[in-house]
Amino acid sequence: MRFLSILVFMLSVHSLAQVRIMMIDAGTPDRSVYPTEGRNFNVGPPHYHGTAMYQFLTMGPSASSSKYNCSFTVDTCSFTDNVGSNVSSKYYSCLEKAAEGNYDIVNMSLSGSSFDIIEMFLIMNIKKSKIVVAAGNAGLPSRGYPAQFDSVNKGIIPISALDVDGKRPSYSNYDNKTIDFLGEGYYIDKDGESKRLEGTSVAAALYSNKLLREMCSAKYYRRF
Repeated sequence: MRFLSILVFMLSVHSLAQVRIMMIDAGTPDRSVYPTEGRNFNVGPPHYHGTAMYQFLTMGPSASSSKYNCSFTVDTCSFTDNVGSNVSSKYYSCLEKAAEGNYDIVNMSLSGSSFDIIEMFLIMNIKKSKIVVAAGNAGLPSRGYPAQFDSVNKGIIPISALDVDGKRPSYSNYDNKTIDFLGEGYYIDKDGESKRLEGTSVAAALYSNKLLREMCSAKYYRRF
């Protein structure tokens, strides 16, 4: 009987487990449109990109509230400030937070063209997470960084973009390892207006939303 009680308790804990998400982006998002539980690290000035990615991640491509079969939290970490200084150190801090947090999903709707050895080693430390990364918007048959770091972290999922017709737009980076996904949608700006946005950043956030939905649709969600 004692063993059975323990088993029932364990299944109950698994069924109630939250999906935990970290979003690393430019600017601290405005959570007022669709508030979720979660902490804001490196709080910075509002930025349309961070707000848009937060909405795409939590609500999908049309900024409409959705019901999920489980609870989830979205921690955010900003790497920008008013004058553009300390961007690298703040970004590195965000990667450290992602490694410390043991998140289920880490969304990185960002891309750069230069190899950064510090970035690589910090990303290597993010364990047991699905790390969704934008491939970049330079229109190249290759990925930007950190999407290229899948060789040192198998959790990285590089995302290229598709338009609503299922065709790859000219701006999207891609290669034989990227996953094509919808890269356009609508978000609500600070004035309450619906704005359209496209890019591999959007595709990455929407892919993270897909993962969230899949995790919440499972019979019960088992934490790592």
